Amino acid sequence: RVFSAGADVNEMRRLDAKAARMFISRLHELMEVIRRLPQIVIASVQGHCYGGAMEIAAACDIRIAAQDARFGMPEIRVGMPSVIEAALLVPLIGLGRAADLVLTGESIDALQAERIGFVSRLAPPADLEQLTRALALQLAAFSGPALRLQKELVRSWYGDAYDRAIERGIDVFAQAFASPNPAEALDAFVEKRAPRFSEP
Repeated sequence: RVFSAGADVNEMRRLDAKAARMFISRLHELMEVIRRLPQIVIASVQGHCYGGAMEIAAACDIRIAAQDARFGMPEIRVGMPSVIEAALLVPLIGLGRAADLVLTGESIDALQAERIGFVSRLAPPADLEQLTRALALQLAAFSGPALRLQKELVRSWYGDAYDRAIERGIDVFAQAFASPNPAEALDAFVEKRAPRFSEP
């Protein structure tokens, strides 16, 4: 029904700067495993794909989405920056669109996600699994060594700058939790009220 609505808000409400660094580092390690797998990884997205889930999809090699899927980076709405693999949005959709997503926290539908280049294929919801499987079988029929070399080359196209930006994101996330604002924003989200932010 849902690819992922993102991180557990209740878990994040308990984070301080040290715990935030551990939390986001574990999430980065998961995404880094996906990025470094020699095999081609397909994200098959149904329903909501928000926050860290959109970053997981970005870490995959190919993204196929159901026509009812929705994507977004809502972290700014709950008092924190979008970090780690959010940097991968830039080579996929461009700096301007990536900045718009992370600065506004607004979501986009599958048609818009395809139009801006985040997903490369759309499917009717009932056909998503079948079309994803067909794509996987198509790739599986190719030369394994050639696919691995092609994946390595594609990753080199956007360079080491993104790896450095991802590492910087971990520091920024921990820094955000040195402020009371993320906890206040998460509490406000759960309590369905406007947050009361404090300035530095």
